Amino acid sequence: MKRLVITMSIFIFFSCNKETKDLTPNFKDFIYVNLNLKETNSLKFSGNDTLYLQKRFSKKPDEYYIAILNKQVKDSLIKRINKLNFEKYKPNYIAQNIDDENSQVLIICRNKKPEFISINEKIGPSEIRSFRNWFEKFENELKFIKTKEYIHFWNNKNIVPAPPPPNPTPILKNIIYNKNSH
Repeated sequence: MKRLVITMSIFIFFSCNKETKDLTPNFKDFIYVNLNLKETNSLKFSGNDTLYLQKRFSKKPDEYYIAILNKQVKDSLIKRINKLNFEKYKPNYIAQNIDDENSQVLIICRNKKPEFISINEKIGPSEIRSFRNWFEKFENELKFIKTKEYIHFWNNKNIVPAPPPPNPTPILKNIIYNKNSH
């Protein structure tokens, strides 16, 4: 009986003292860019407990936000990003698949050369579209706080253009009203 108590005590001691190991990302930065006609939203995750959001508008200054992630959420995000592999897709996949209405660009910086892929509702590998759907749901569940701090988003201005300015309403001249047009 004494032996059982000692064994159980040692087991409990080591179980309680066992620290959970942090999950290690296999990337330096992950950037998710959502392009649409009104604005460009970029999310950046570097494997720490913060997710950064940049909103770019055509005629307004950029806005920056942050969301703090708990360990479980952070580890879940790291696991999913670690599994992404763009190398099996054609290089420059980004250029041929951005459409005019709504596209997403995923950028992973692992080594010297970043990996890119672009998808939209119709075009893109199913595994990447599935990740996009999960990530957008994940993003919508977070609480972002606006910050005045400038957040460097790699060099995505060279990759992803700012949204185009809205088309101005054309000014019509020389309109003649015909009274008998009913």
